[in-house]
Amino acid sequence: MDIFKPRLISLKEKIEQKNYRLFAVQKKENIYYLTGFWGDQGASILLVSSNKCYLLVHFIYYLEAKESINNTDIEIVGFQTDKFKHFLKLADSFDKPSLVLEESSLSYQDYKKIKDIMQQKKIKVEVVSGLLEKQRIIKDKTEINNLKKACQVSDKVYEYLIASKKDFFYGLTETRLGLEMEEKIYELGADGASFDFIIANNQSSAFPHYHARNKMIRPGALLLDYGAAYGHYHADITRTFFIDLKKEDKFKKIYDIVLQAQILALENCRPGIKCNQLDQIARNFIKSKGYGECFGHGLGHGAGLEVHEAPVIGKSSSQKLKPGMVVTIEPGIYLEGLGGVRIEDTVLVEEGGCQPLINCTKTYTNLIG
Repeated sequence: MDIFKPRLISLKEKIEQKNYRLFAVQKKENIYYLTGFWGDQGASILLVSSNKCYLLVHFIYYLEAKESINNTDIEIVGFQTDKFKHFLKLADSFDKPSLVLEESSLSYQDYKKIKDIMQQKKIKVEVVSGLLEKQRIIKDKTEINNLKKACQVSDKVYEYLIASKKDFFYGLTETRLGLEMEEKIYELGADGASFDFIIANNQSSAFPHYHARNKMIRPGALLLDYGAAYGHYHADITRTFFIDLKKEDKFKKIYDIVLQAQILALENCRPGIKCNQLDQIARNFIKSKGYGECFGHGLGHGAGLEVHEAPVIGKSSSQKLKPGMVVTIEPGIYLEGLGGVRIEDTVLVEEGGCQPLINCTKTYTNLIG
């Protein structure tokens, strides 16, 4: 069964409803979602109308596109140079089209080039935002299956790490630990890493988006934000544990607060709740414990073909959760000079609540052996 064809049909229906004559897609995740072909960003353009589709693809990806795409409604057109010249020829083959561009990956430079060449043919150009991202927000069975596999591998990586002795970590730098984790991800059958891992030791764990460095891991906090990719779909998990921590009181206190906040949010993660309401539930709990100023990011985000995609679970989002959405729940507390704790799970929103796709332990862990 071609899982991509119904998605393209759905887009065509939206194009007809909005009276768009010609729709151009450049974002690699969106092209993959509609066709099954994955290429570099900007190397391809998918042109869609109610009755015709062209994929303009660079020579280096031409054969790969032919092998990836089973939909005979999509004509693959290769180019070696001057993508926009070929783009004009294809657009010109449609009957008096107006052109709508998706904004999500469109650079101003590309927009200017496309607009200039379209003006030669008196073709009107319009830019829209989020049309495909809104379609992608509800995952189908294949997408959910890929996300489950990515999360299962991510679970096993954490289980492997906390089963290790403390001396295993002392022989590694933050960056080397990241490589060890990525090697384990490949060993377990996933496609690779979802993103550049956050490996943050001690005071560095107070930086929510810290970049791992070439420094040796020492006793104290170790925050790991990582994930496996499977079939182009991305897991996202954060666990914070401790290595030979002598003075546990402060860290144990904030760990318990973050864990309780996450559990509270998970219990309320269900269809119909607004994203900002869910965010507020966790935020109010952390605030009630005296750490409101130490939780400065949103509660979570969507996960799928991109690690960060719609919906945004934060203060400014009034979007309601729906069955089929896959989101993260990741409260944290960050204390300058001491360190931070974040706990993150990827979950599937379903009727009546949510199903955790990440299932490895969240029990407070201090490796002393």
